[in-house]
Amino acid sequence: MGIGEAIIEDHDEFRKALAKVEKTTENDAELRKQMLPHFMRMLYAHHAAEEETLFLAMEKKGKLKGMALDMTEEHRAMMILLNDLELSGWDFKYWDHRLRPFREIFMIHLNKEEKALIPNLRTYFSQAEIDELSKGFDAVRSRVLDAK
Repeated sequence: MGIGEAIIEDHDEFRKALAKVEKTTENDAELRKQMLPHFMRMLYAHHAAEEETLFLAMEKKGKLKGMALDMTEEHRAMMILLNDLELSGWDFKYWDHRLRPFREIFMIHLNKEEKALIPNLRTYFSQAEIDELSKGFDAVRSRVLDAK
């Protein structure tokens, strides 16, 4: 599977997991306690894989540097929001309201990748570069998941 397909496959899984998390209530504290750390772990591995492969390659292409830096900062913002949510307590009455800003950044970020970046990978990179990025993405994601 190529990097574009791997990223979209992860995104689809994240969308499903987020939909489940969003349906929880204060009474589902134990479920939140199980779901959010797993979601965060998978998202962190995905982010690390993108940043260490695709975004790094994008930074080396002048016209893509700004997009890569923006997306890296979106990753940082998402993790800050999720870490804050985790620290809030699983039965925190404003939990769903704290999740909402994450969701907004998350959806904007996914749309950027899926609509502007991935369909144009062949415009920005050679097939050999895409193949290397794909291998690197999978390797980084696996390394991070195995380390946690």
